[in-house]
Amino acid sequence: MKTTIDRVLYYFLRFDFVLLLFIYLFISATAQAQFYSAGVDPSGVHWKQVKQDQIRIIFPEGYEQQALALLGHLKEVRKEAVQTLPTKVRPISVVLHNQTASANGFVTWAPKRMELFTLADQSTYPQDWLRQLAIHEYRHVVQISNMRQGLTKVLSFLLGEQAIGAVIGLYIPTWFLEGDAVSFETAYTKVGRGRTPNFFMPYVSMLDKYGGFCYEKAVFGSYKHFVPDHYVVGYHLVSYSRVYYGERIWKSVLDNAARRPYSITPVSHTLKKWTGLNKFKWYKWSAQRIRTQYADRLVRVKELSHLFYEQQNQTDYISYRYPHYINDSFIVAEKSGLSYVKEWVVLDRIGNEQHIAFPGYYSISNTSVSGNKLFYTEYKFDKRWTHRLWTDVKELDLISKKKKKRTFKKYASSPAVIDNKLVYIEQNKWNEFELVVNDGKTEALQRFISPKKQMLYTPVWESDSTIVCIALDKEKGKYFTKLNIQTKQWTALSVPLFYDINQPLVWKQYIIHRGAYETKEQIYAYDTLTDQRFRMTRETYEATDPALSNNKLLFSSYTANGYVIKEQPLDTAEWIEITLSSDHWDNAITSVMTQQEHKAKTVTDSSSVSSSITKYRKATHLLNFHSWAPLYVDIDNATVNSGASVFSQNLLSTSFLSLGYLYDNTEQTGKWIMNYQYTGFYPVLSFSTSVGDRFMKRYGTWKQVNIDLGIAIPFNLTHGPYTEKLTLSFLPHWQSIYDVQDNAGGLVNQDLLNISYRLDYSRLFRMAPRDLRPKKGQSLFFQYRHAPIGDFSYASFVAGAITTWLPSLWKHHSLLLKVQGHHYDGGGLYLSSPIAFPRGYAYLFSSDLARVTVDYALPLFYPDWRCTALFYIKRIKANIFYDGAWATQNSGNMFYDSKGVDIRMDFHFANFLAPIDLGIRLYQLNNGNFINYQVLFAYQLGN
Repeated sequence: MKTTIDRVLYYFLRFDFVLLLFIYLFISATAQAQFYSAGVDPSGVHWKQVKQDQIRIIFPEGYEQQALALLGHLKEVRKEAVQTLPTKVRPISVVLHNQTASANGFVTWAPKRMELFTLADQSTYPQDWLRQLAIHEYRHVVQISNMRQGLTKVLSFLLGEQAIGAVIGLYIPTWFLEGDAVSFETAYTKVGRGRTPNFFMPYVSMLDKYGGFCYEKAVFGSYKHFVPDHYVVGYHLVSYSRVYYGERIWKSVLDNAARRPYSITPVSHTLKKWTGLNKFKWYKWSAQRIRTQYADRLVRVKELSHLFYEQQNQTDYISYRYPHYINDSFIVAEKSGLSYVKEWVVLDRIGNEQHIAFPGYYSISNTSVSGNKLFYTEYKFDKRWTHRLWTDVKELDLISKKKKKRTFKKYASSPAVIDNKLVYIEQNKWNEFELVVNDGKTEALQRFISPKKQMLYTPVWESDSTIVCIALDKEKGKYFTKLNIQTKQWTALSVPLFYDINQPLVWKQYIIHRGAYETKEQIYAYDTLTDQRFRMTRETYEATDPALSNNKLLFSSYTANGYVIKEQPLDTAEWIEITLSSDHWDNAITSVMTQQEHKAKTVTDSSSVSSSITKYRKATHLLNFHSWAPLYVDIDNATVNSGASVFSQNLLSTSFLSLGYLYDNTEQTGKWIMNYQYTGFYPVLSFSTSVGDRFMKRYGTWKQVNIDLGIAIPFNLTHGPYTEKLTLSFLPHWQSIYDVQDNAGGLVNQDLLNISYRLDYSRLFRMAPRDLRPKKGQSLFFQYRHAPIGDFSYASFVAGAITTWLPSLWKHHSLLLKVQGHHYDGGGLYLSSPIAFPRGYAYLFSSDLARVTVDYALPLFYPDWRCTALFYIKRIKANIFYDGAWATQNSGNMFYDSKGVDIRMDFHFANFLAPIDLGIRLYQLNNGNFINYQVLFAYQLGN
């Protein structure tokens, strides 16, 4: 029986252990959480700003009208987004990027800001893109503002903005952050992803086929099975909990995590308090309820379609999208999957498949085929500026397999062709849309401004002089419209509605299209003469990507193992007329959430928004101190030591500064350190210095100054399926040793300037999700380093490495060959070389070194094994290696080699997002009989 003292000691030790563990994890997260930068805009961009109601928008010159409209949206959402997550919202700066075709947005808290990429893509549902960004991303601001309370608020005074980011990274799952934001956008408007069946159907089909996975697999994914992303999983978990337990359940989760992060499992603890179940049992219960909720929608009915091709029993996840008839016997489609990089393939009716080409990087929305030509869009990367990214139309010859550019550095999308006549949508930096027609002969362009400057979607030719497409009325929704290119007149064909429609085709008087009118996304027909709508397909989960030929309908049908290609006859007698009861789609979940948010608005009138617009001067906003710590935090190396540090990053993510004092506990000396980098010019400029005392028993004490300069020019040469990078660097380093107190060890006052010239190049083939390494690729490294100025003579050296990745006969196996070496020229002292000896050897010096490496990496199996709540193991893998090196040393020419195997596993520990790579290396040196071992450990930020 425990005494009172025993109990006190027990609880004290337990609290002490938990507190120490929390401090360790917190500092580790802080050290690992390198302050995020998504890239930079072109240096020639001139910036302006507008401020109102604790919102500051920083935007490119010329974007004033759109910035004011966004300000109106943000002001509205600022008042409403706290209804279900009440808090005092912190001021926020919003940075707009309007030259990148990657439509996205994010909120981060170190430094605190929102960044929005304002060009819309063709996959958006019936909502203005700027409004959608404002609603979704501002909900993240509200979430994070809720964390500024309790112990986390105290830590914010101690550590700055990084404290909140670290607590969120440790305890708040990504599925909640994104799921709550999707729930809010759905509840607050008449649209939102929660009202689009193609968003949630992957999760529903997973539950239908597998009955749901364990919590860890649903959250962290799998290499064995396809698992929907955290947006989809999170929306279902958050929305269903709001309906069954009330909207304040997630407010309570955030409060508990912020106030008591030392409790290690604040989310699970709060869920158990509300539901009576811990996080894992709660997830299982939720998945069962969700499956039951959707059961009536998944009742199998007689499908009118059949597979286009013969298919064996498919167990792996493989998708075929965007099919088109080449003729009655052959089709072309995009193939992808867990084991496959996206590729264009031709299929016949007996299941034979021919590879045509690997496309470049793209966000595809619509494709078109004319004869043996396929038209689609690819990203075109700027060679230097991350936030300048175009989409250009490509023409792929299915016979010769050659590509041809049809546009150059445009924001083009959704090409459609008739008789070699090309039409596509072009968007400019100011969110204005045009239909562009290329006659295919003279390459002359005709441009047609969209009606009322509305957003346009997926055009299709009705005849050689008329084009049908979809337009978005911001206040009323999407509708079909027609353009006569001879008269330049637009004609509305339907009334606007807040149902998502896309990918129109014209057949007789019908517009066949993908529609989200009901609980499943299917292919529908809109009768332009009678205003009737008909459901054409009866797929169990989803039908999309329609194509027509010879009175047949071709489309992609979703299954739990990916999309398959089906076809069915165009028989109007089999169509089912549908009736729309309102202007938007709703269900029991969305209705309850809408009531919780009190209202559902559609658009904000920004004409009443007026505020002073001023210049945003880059030179006066270089410094933005956001985080600090009573420890020296080395962000680049993810280490923490005694000392102090402070960090600055400007809102344009071009100026990075860290200042600190590092105390070396071994030497019992300290030094001041400064690191600065500026990425706003074409060359990246960097400067770092350290000043302080040094002590070593052998040499005594002395003072040391280090100064490093850097000029680097990074080029992004990515094209096609290859990621290609080139960086040229000029790196001077100055070191001064002075005030030597005891030169018994031979150390004297000295100065040294050494300069490095570097070239880094890589060309790597894009990877499938299961790939361990690129299937093929090359990399090249070259460095020349010398010391032109100094009190002592130093030998210069040349170092280099060439690496080649080669495909194997088996999927996901990879062969790596590497040749590297260095050569020192001249006598004197030696500068350090980047070329290491074979694995398993400690550092050895050699004036000449040549090393060869052979690696063979392969996956062993994908266990998806949950070991209690601590470990979730996703993959076991191996790497067989051989290293051989020829070295010239004082004792003569020597040969060193090592061979062995690495056995490693990818897993998640204690439900933390960052995956861990842990394993053991077994190896032998120089044909020895003794087997050595080494523990291997690595991690990566993100999932």
